[in-house]
Amino acid sequence: MPDVPVKSVRKALDLLSMLIFDDPELKGIKLTDLAQRLKLPANTTHNLLKTMVVCGYVVQNESGRYCPGPQCRRIGLINKVEGGDFKQKLAEVLKRHTAQVNEAMVFAALHGGKRVVLASSEPVSQVIRIDRQIVESNNIYRLPTGRILTAFATPGDYRRILDNYGEPGKSWPGFESDLKRIQKEGRCLMLPDASGVNSFALPVRNKDGRLLGAIGCYAPPFRCGPPIQKMILAVLRLAADELSAQ
Repeated sequence: MPDVPVKSVRKALDLLSMLIFDDPELKGIKLTDLAQRLKLPANTTHNLLKTMVVCGYVVQNESGRYCPGPQCRRIGLINKVEGGDFKQKLAEVLKRHTAQVNEAMVFAALHGGKRVVLASSEPVSQVIRIDRQIVESNNIYRLPTGRILTAFATPGDYRRILDNYGEPGKSWPGFESDLKRIQKEGRCLMLPDASGVNSFALPVRNKDGRLLGAIGCYAPPFRCGPPIQKMILAVLRLAADELSAQ
């Protein structure tokens, strides 16, 4: 094994690797077992674990065993969303369903508490289209995908959203009641939104129920009456289910 500049960092990473790869069922590993496997004193192992718990990379379950923490899950979700297979599927799903609704669609995710568009698709046959740059110029609280990301964010991601964008304030009147409604209904409709556009968004989750991102659709009000709104929501649900199954 090559020499490493900071041995304590190497020990912490070895601990983390053991928790991630040696416990696939996530039942947790005892402190004594971790110390024995890594050939470290129990107090050294305990201090390393305490630091990783504070930083969110490790948690201690009800039985006192140690497991990967929320930061590990967050890294895993980011890797999944940015992975080539998922991005390829995402582009295919958006293109196919954009053709079905004949309106613009978008997929956004949270990165460091910021809303980031990972993919979008424009209708080919529409003469009058939504200028997505104008729509996207709004902050996270004025966009349906942004509201979905805020409503279903983990506590850590929610704090990062506040760090980046501040309190919703005037950008989101009725914030608390809207947040509860979005969480209950699992969707966000803005008819119209801050740009004068009818906008829709649904959460996309992984198989464990954790948020991957938000899928949305924009349409001008003049061609988006109640029947079209219902159709758009149904198509968004199909698209979200397809992406969740990946």
